[in-house]
Amino acid sequence: MSLSDQDALRLRAAAAACVDTFDARFEILRDAGAGGMGRVYEAVDRDTDRRVAIKVVDKVADHARFVAEAEILERLDHEAIVAYVRHGATAAGDPYLVMDWLVGDTLAARLAAHGPLGVAEAVELGERLASALAHAHAAGVVHRDLKPSNVLLVDGAVARATLIDFGVAKTARDLTHTGQLVGTPGYMAPEQVRGERDLDGRVDLFALGCVLYEALSGRAPFDGAEVMEILARLLLEDPRPIADLVPGVPARLAALVGALLAKDAAHRVADAPATRDELAAIRAALAAGDDQALAGRGPHVPVPSAPLHELAPTVDERAGRARRRRTGLVVGAAAVVAVAIAVVVMISVLAGSNGERAPGHPTGADNACTKDVGTGCAARCAAGDAEACFRDGYNAYYGREGRPVDLVAGIAQLARGCELGHGPACLTVGIGLLRAAENGHRPPQEALPLAEKLLAHGCEIGYAQACRRLGIELLAGGKLPAAPDRGLDFLGKACAKDDSAGCIRLRDESRLDRGGASPAARERAAAVWGDACRRLPRLNCRR
Repeated sequence: MSLSDQDALRLRAAAAACVDTFDARFEILRDAGAGGMGRVYEAVDRDTDRRVAIKVVDKVADHARFVAEAEILERLDHEAIVAYVRHGATAAGDPYLVMDWLVGDTLAARLAAHGPLGVAEAVELGERLASALAHAHAAGVVHRDLKPSNVLLVDGAVARATLIDFGVAKTARDLTHTGQLVGTPGYMAPEQVRGERDLDGRVDLFALGCVLYEALSGRAPFDGAEVMEILARLLLEDPRPIADLVPGVPARLAALVGALLAKDAAHRVADAPATRDELAAIRAALAAGDDQALAGRGPHVPVPSAPLHELAPTVDERAGRARRRRTGLVVGAAAVVAVAIAVVVMISVLAGSNGERAPGHPTGADNACTKDVGTGCAARCAAGDAEACFRDGYNAYYGREGRPVDLVAGIAQLARGCELGHGPACLTVGIGLLRAAENGHRPPQEALPLAEKLLAHGCEIGYAQACRRLGIELLAGGKLPAAPDRGLDFLGKACAKDDSAGCIRLRDESRLDRGGASPAARERAAAVWGDACRRLPRLNCRR
């Protein structure tokens, strides 16, 4: 394969920088492509004659985050964790990180191509990952983003599974001071989703439970069509027991997976070493064909005092904790939509490689509107193009596509898009007006009724998320004046549009009756929930 002139220039520049910086220790072989924060080169370490990967950050990347990843890897030395070689800065001042060059497929790719692992392979995988976590936790490091795409099967071998990408890892000391919401929906522990402080290694154990579940069954324990639905399931629903999905899974392994997925961290396995030891005992029992040892649960696995869903903090308890924290953002099950929005925003900023978008991010083919956001979108919006109004308003409100943040202009354009029948515009502007009222940008008496009107319009034109958001806001504790009957009815409309998160919220609100809804409204909610249970198998309505 011949290199283009541009490729050749890039390689010569990179090689020159490496020679200046590393004293010619590393011989660059090829440009391996762009990474999440810069470029990756395959090279040879002349000191050891082994292949290495050199990640060089570009000038616009988050240098502090990259250096933190390098410093964390430097303190780790385990066969199941990508090996650190060196880090520093190039002659041009760009940070670099040198690691072992690993060849293989991620666990995600393996599962997608070949389906679930066998029981023995899954146990071997889990034991190796638990061993890696035990080492990291002993060094004071919490990974925070364990998932199948961050597990590399070197040369395709489960026995050589390696944990990669410590880009959002933190030391235990740092975790107690952040309160940041970081991770991947579907693998984050509930306490991560709620943005709680004082997180510890048990968030990684929850993620390990998710990985084991997916490795055994071929499906994630908390799946869904959108981020909000995934988070609603994670916070409020227990996954279907692994033994129901995979006949032949030993009871002891099923008990371990269930304990790792406990929503309350106190009811998970105590730590990574205990998890590793339990998996080692299961592996030995499998090899020996010891059915007695594989029955029941092992000594390291806690016995739940109630079904898993009853061990999780209740909706009211979570809402109470959020109010006491006074963060201004209601988290947990009391506001699944708000949590999802926070997750998407934080992930897009802090873990951009996950590819998540902020709520309602404009999508579609590039066109004159997006190329010229200053005039193109505005002109098309004025001509009645609802999508253009959404794009223009979204970019102004969030300061995207080179636009400065302009809340007033953003809200005005989004409202125009909503009036023209654009559902995501209705949701985005409704949320924007609620926040504006909260933050004092517009008088509440003007902002709140308009927010309600626009969300209602979004619901009427068929956008389920607008129905759900309005329903939540009309229930007790929302920003709008409480109207519990209407709140349940709007949640019912969301559920009737196959919105799983709306169905789950409808079920919980109607059962708890915290807002004083009338018997008739609760009866309507029960009917909608029952119909959804028959229509949507993913709701898992067995209990």
